[in-house]
Amino acid sequence: MSLTRNLRRSIINLPPITRRVCKTQMFNWFACSVFHYLNLYLSQSYTKSYPHVGKDLAEAQGLARILSARVLLVSQCAGLLIVVLISHLWQPERTPLTGDTRSKMARLRRELHLDTTELKRPWRASFGVLALLLLSAFLMQDFFDIASILTCGFGVVSTMNIWIPHTMIAQEISTIRVEHVLSMELGRTPGDSAGKEREQTGTILAIHNIALMAPQKIWYFWGCHFSNT
Repeated sequence: MSLTRNLRRSIINLPPITRRVCKTQMFNWFACSVFHYLNLYLSQSYTKSYPHVGKDLAEAQGLARILSARVLLVSQCAGLLIVVLISHLWQPERTPLTGDTRSKMARLRRELHLDTTELKRPWRASFGVLALLLLSAFLMQDFFDIASILTCGFGVVSTMNIWIPHTMIAQEISTIRVEHVLSMELGRTPGDSAGKEREQTGTILAIHNIALMAPQKIWYFWGCHFSNT
């Protein structure tokens, strides 16, 4: 019961930006779960595109799985490289905090709002690109070469779709920690339960992962239940 109670209190005391990110992620699970089926999608696409490859069906399916794994490896490597590049290039402008403590805290909030706005725009765009890629993949499933290109694009965009919300949460956690230090300068002690919960970075990230993964698990169990009835 203590674990459930602590988790419930942590969810209630989530920072505002993280709360909105978690709500969005609860409806973003479909785009993330599609990745688990890309290997099967590419294998079937290869079999349809080249039905006469291989001496028998088993050999053709084995070759299709190998090529599908290679395509997925390329897509993930490309996504990783792009995210590393963007992480180095995206450096918000920061100047030393000046003025009294209250003006410093207000400036921190303004900078956090600007950073969040800059990140929300590509995040919204990634949802549209993912939807377009999924529609195109459905229409082009009989053409393995095109399907491979679409899968690589999906891997790159989905990696961005994962990096952006984690960056938004990290920015908010960093701002909250600096605010706690400034609050101590004002003579305040962040000893309330909300302050303690918000300082637990691991708890915040765990709740974010639950918001992303829980709908997938519920859907899988629901689907398995109806498939067996």
